[in-house]
Amino acid sequence: MDTTAAGLPRTESKRIRLSDPISSLIQSIQSIQADSSPAVRIFHLQTMLFFIDRHWEIVHDSLKTRVVNVFLQYLGFDDPAVQSWVFLNLAAVVYGEGIRTDALPAEEGCINPYLWDAIWTHAMRRANVPLVCRAACHTAQMILSSNRPQSSIPSHVRLDSQRILQEIETLTKDIDVQGPAYPYDSVCDFLSQCLLIASQDVRLYRMRFEDKVLSWFIDAWRAKSGQGEMAAYTVQDILYLLETICGLSTQVDLVIKPILPQSDIVDVIEEENKFRVIQDFVLYAKLPPFGVKNDVRHENKNTENPRTLPKDKIERSQLVAPSGRERKVSSFLLKAIELLIHDWETSQSINNGPSAEIARKSLDFAIVSVTFESMLALNGTTSNRSLLQSSGKLLSMIIPFLLKFRWTTSEKLMVLHSLEVLVSDEYVEDPDVFKDILVKPEAGSGIKDQVLQDLLSSHFQSRKAIKTNRLNLLRAVWQNPEVSVSIVLFLVENE
Repeated sequence: MDTTAAGLPRTESKRIRLSDPISSLIQSIQSIQADSSPAVRIFHLQTMLFFIDRHWEIVHDSLKTRVVNVFLQYLGFDDPAVQSWVFLNLAAVVYGEGIRTDALPAEEGCINPYLWDAIWTHAMRRANVPLVCRAACHTAQMILSSNRPQSSIPSHVRLDSQRILQEIETLTKDIDVQGPAYPYDSVCDFLSQCLLIASQDVRLYRMRFEDKVLSWFIDAWRAKSGQGEMAAYTVQDILYLLETICGLSTQVDLVIKPILPQSDIVDVIEEENKFRVIQDFVLYAKLPPFGVKNDVRHENKNTENPRTLPKDKIERSQLVAPSGRERKVSSFLLKAIELLIHDWETSQSINNGPSAEIARKSLDFAIVSVTFESMLALNGTTSNRSLLQSSGKLLSMIIPFLLKFRWTTSEKLMVLHSLEVLVSDEYVEDPDVFKDILVKPEAGSGIKDQVLQDLLSSHFQSRKAIKTNRLNLLRAVWQNPEVSVSIVLFLVENE
């Protein structure tokens, strides 16, 4: 029946009500009973995480607050996997709010400040829970990164500085008694950031939290060769924490390129990433920021150190004796390496032989030892020769298994990937990726000389300093005959 012919106004006709996908997803999370399978709730949390990561900026402010409130309600869920995914969602929210580029002032964020306090408190309280500490530390690290006063981006995530210092003091003063279960990647970054913040406060600096964190690290990091699971950290994560504990002024960002799994999803994401810059410009009128943003954890590093020895050959006569913390780290690494050597000598007599995961963990431990001692030499401190010799011996015992043992190609790649940090000096970008949508300004661009110099120097000088320190570290590593001979002899014998 025609509503116009019947005398009814067209506005009274029924309209199709559009459903709100976010509200539907929130209701699906809330409607699940407590006795339901956690896997169902985790699936909805994962879906929400992907949405927040990609589209958080287009969500209405009131809906953002509602989403955060729902997450906070489920932090008390008994299942640790559910809690971990809730923390990952909260970390994505913090990151999304921390990089907002709209005109809203930083102090007028859309989310109520008490919610940031609640997220920070929950993350700090669960930083020492064994099955949740990795995700909790990741969330806390994102909050600390968003509260950096030197950040060039006006963050909308703000906490009181005294509250941050108080929570850091509460966590670190008893960390050697009750701390995170393991030095995961996020745990290392978070503790390193906490130590950097504590070192800038006079009262906390006098408490020497570095000694407590070092005691926790020695107890938590066990390099038992019998543990076959792959560790959730990289050599860079462990080295960064040790550099911060020892207060090394010159620190190095190693090249760590993860191995992506073979999957259709990975292929689609890689293909999409090649033209993401063009897609963002055409569809959303967005341009990438000038230059490449540095890693958050390396923005505070001092790249100029008068004690650094950038010579072709480091003279031992110019090096000073190590401090107490540096000796303690070297002693711990030496004992662990000797234990691993004993385990590998025993495993050679067994027909089954070690697994690729065990070999990778042992290699990572040896490379951490080598790079740490080389970092000491780079900072003008005498390295532990016994540790370098033991690390070279362990390398010479593991590397031949790449040819003698019946590992699959993927397993061999996983083991060889550990050695990449000893030879890679910079990240090699994919030539097929469309990176720059605008031509970089040059002398004839019409920009004032001083402005142009500031634009270019802030980015390229930073990259140059990072690469210079990395090359100096690799030079120091390969100057150790205990390490270079073990690898070179293997390559010559199997050429």
